[in-house]
Amino acid sequence: MLRLLPPPSVTRERGQDDAIKHGWKMKHELGQHVANLKATLLSLPPTGEAGFEGLIGATLREISGAPFRLARSGSQHGVDGKSAYERDAICFEGKRYDGKVPKAGVLSKIAELSIYNTQTDIWVLGATSQIASQLADDARGLGTKNGIHILILNWSATDLPPLAVALAMGGMRVQEFLKTHIDDATEFRKAKAALDVVRSCEDFSCHANRIRAECNAPSVGIPLAQRANTDWLCTAFSSREQAKLRFGQPLAPGDKDTTTIRQRKTLIDQLNPYLTAAPDRTVVFVLGDEGCGKSWIVAQSWLDLARKPLMLFLTPIDFPNTNRRLDVDELLVTNLIRQTGEHNSSSTIQKR
Repeated sequence: MLRLLPPPSVTRERGQDDAIKHGWKMKHELGQHVANLKATLLSLPPTGEAGFEGLIGATLREISGAPFRLARSGSQHGVDGKSAYERDAICFEGKRYDGKVPKAGVLSKIAELSIYNTQTDIWVLGATSQIASQLADDARGLGTKNGIHILILNWSATDLPPLAVALAMGGMRVQEFLKTHIDDATEFRKAKAALDVVRSCEDFSCHANRIRAECNAPSVGIPLAQRANTDWLCTAFSSREQAKLRFGQPLAPGDKDTTTIRQRKTLIDQLNPYLTAAPDRTVVFVLGDEGCGKSWIVAQSWLDLARKPLMLFLTPIDFPNTNRRLDVDELLVTNLIRQTGEHNSSSTIQKR
């Protein structure tokens, strides 16, 4: 007995229909979980350690590694919480709203921040409502004008909400916060399930990488710039090929694969105190005949340090060969951007 099979085209169409139905089902389930998570957030008090502000602080603590303190009630100078240590220079504002986030309320916070918190590099807005694109553009523009990086974690209606992604990135720290401060066990289980679903989403990694990159961009803080500068210089000093590309010469005392490196300990010990001392007006010159290893010993001394300071390494090719007056600020900013691996853009220059 012969069995007739449907034409291949029909089989493909049925497969496509099944895929579409599966996609709609997954999207519907995600939407339900996201709605459950938002309901949990709205059940929290808007302020305080046990409220929405405390949750945003716990989330950013996990993402950035910086502990946070909440501001007292009253005039908060544009922030609900800021990093416990001045070197981290990150602060945040939490808006637990069920409705529209007012434009004036956001922009006035950034303006106030620029006046009273001049050391802030990153201002994070965590909101349970969608932020209109016009407001987001205005907020980032005002931040750029004042040298402040604006990171918006809102509750978008058309995509995976950035705030939901950030909460999922918070891992056990966020989970423990919710478990401690949500009395309803069923509501907590729904929120935990929602975070698990968000983490399993196809788009989660893309969003998470962007959020983490913005929290750790070299241009938004001296400690972050120092870390990026260390990576950039270590890569150059440890590879003759990379050194040639970055400095125009094989300045690589850390490259142990191509040659045997002799540590000149006496010279290193002489230079290291100047590299580790608190900044002052001392100017140090390393003098010697051409080709005797002046640049080499500076690089070698820097590599020898356990905690490496931010350092710009300028060679003759970094200085413009023109008759015009040298703009030192421009020279330093341009090379600071380059030697932290940042993109040379107008916003990055403003932050510097």
